[in-house]
Amino acid sequence: MRKKKQVIYSADWLAIHPYKTSATDLYYVKLSNRIFDAIEAVLDNTPFENDILALTEDEKKRLSCTLTAYFEDVISQTNIFVAFRTENKKRTGKPIPFFDCSDYEEDEINTQDIQFLIWHYYMQLNGTEIPFSPLNPLFSEMAKSVMTILDEEYETAPENKKLQEFFNIPDDIKQNIQALHTYIFWLGTESYLFQENGIFLQTDAEEIAEIAKNDNMEEQIPDMINMMCNDFTYNHVTEFYALRPSQWLARVLGKDNCLYQPLNELSRKYSGYFKYESENSTHTKFIHIATGKEIDIVNRSLHGFPKDMKDKELVLFIGFVRWMDEWWFIGQVRSYNQSNEIKKEVDNEEELHLFDDSYEPTEKEQTALFNKIMSIMAEDGPDYTDEDRAWGTMMNRDISKNFIKKAFEEGHLPKLNFEGETNNQLMKDNLNFILDYMKR
Repeated sequence: MRKKKQVIYSADWLAIHPYKTSATDLYYVKLSNRIFDAIEAVLDNTPFENDILALTEDEKKRLSCTLTAYFEDVISQTNIFVAFRTENKKRTGKPIPFFDCSDYEEDEINTQDIQFLIWHYYMQLNGTEIPFSPLNPLFSEMAKSVMTILDEEYETAPENKKLQEFFNIPDDIKQNIQALHTYIFWLGTESYLFQENGIFLQTDAEEIAEIAKNDNMEEQIPDMINMMCNDFTYNHVTEFYALRPSQWLARVLGKDNCLYQPLNELSRKYSGYFKYESENSTHTKFIHIATGKEIDIVNRSLHGFPKDMKDKELVLFIGFVRWMDEWWFIGQVRSYNQSNEIKKEVDNEEELHLFDDSYEPTEKEQTALFNKIMSIMAEDGPDYTDEDRAWGTMMNRDISKNFIKKAFEEGHLPKLNFEGETNNQLMKDNLNFILDYMKR
């Protein structure tokens, strides 16, 4: 028999890990290659009507590492998937969406978990533009093939001590949200459950860098990228249950951890135009110019803050989060002299609503948008099916979860369905999950 070539190497594996090397990496790299071969075999034996299910070699490598990392997570009891399962069970009574869980074994590996992760991977890979069915026969065959390999390895697979140590957060930084940034950012961008978000972020960063180069602003690229990553850490809403990365870290650490409540309650980052007002031994006061809101920042978060920016005549663009009942300075600060140009920035609509945590168009506005989207798509010709039109309204970010849910329940979206499903029962049974997944 021809020996399979190695396609996955340590660099591929470490791309979804928070350390430089571990004693178990060699084992899991070898396992990733076996899973790659299994996935490739299933794909090679699957006749495609079109290429939307085909994967490039790099995409197969990433999927293989994802499924191996899930296995490593279960073996090492690092609780990433446990957190997901626990949250889903709390909300629905089932460990995971979509599947019959009558034979599901908690705290062990499950074919349903693997098939769910394959579905999630395909959905993210295509930017959620295609409503793949979680019950797609290809996903099922992949999951069964991978499960056969993992089942063979289950009793002898090694725990990853380095990964366990990563989640054992040192006591001396537990109250410092700036120090916890690394943990939140890694989980939200590089862990196997959320790595596609990191890839999208990298693509956005590369586009911004290219624009900056074209505008002769190359020296500002590092600051621009740092701000983008910082904003993502605190403001990104994940595809699962509309929870942010900090809230997922809380769930991975568990309710018994002293960081659970602070991380779960950590606010989003509020970035806007402020003025320095005053300071004392513990706090520094800034005033949001557009609303007049006063923010007392804890001084220990201002270490390294430029002293020359504590000037009442300057306009400061700055960001804060609410952490452990205190306001903390987060990220970078930029200063501006008073000017008509800055006044326009300060007085814009976004600044006036900086502290409004939720906003959605009125029902009348959403109805008009809903009808407009449906009619525009209908005019595009016969290639658009009723299913395409329904999914198009689901993808539109200006139409809210509540609007879509009401439209679906009232029969206005009878073709809102997963691709290949003969009826919308699967969508109906998992509508809340899909709404959170799509509308964040």
